Amino acid sequence: MQAVGDIKRHVLWLGYLGVTPLLLASAFVIADNHKLLAIDFVKAYAAVILTFVGAIHWGRAMHSGDGTLLTMSVLPSLFASGCLLLPPLMAIPLLAAGFIVVMIFDYRQYLAISWFQKMRIQLTSMVVFLLLLNTLFISGQGN
Repeated sequence: MQAVGDIKRHVLWLGYLGVTPLLLASAFVIADNHKLLAIDFVKAYAAVILTFVGAIHWGRAMHSGDGTLLTMSVLPSLFASGCLLLPPLMAIPLLAAGFIVVMIFDYRQYLAISWFQKMRIQLTSMVVFLLLLNTLFISGQGN
């Protein structure tokens, strides 16, 4: 079994590593290099990550029997799936809003784990910034 410090480092490393594909795809959107493919990737990856962030609560819900956690483990994936059906200029800002809503929920759930709260705020801020930046460049206002 790993020590708490080891788990914390592992979680931080993997959490920040998870933003890398979104960062790279965003660079392609901004550089106007394979822009349509990059936009599709940004939208799809954001939906996948939003689904993952919601799914964190599934295991906790199964252990605790908390219906709110169970609901919150599924709602982000349903929302993200719906966003995949929308054009990027609608989907990407909606996905950004979804990340903010889930982060607020998570912040309240993890009051006793301040390092996790800090990480969630940082990761969500990075993701939301990148999604909104993509929206600017997709709409042509970032050029």
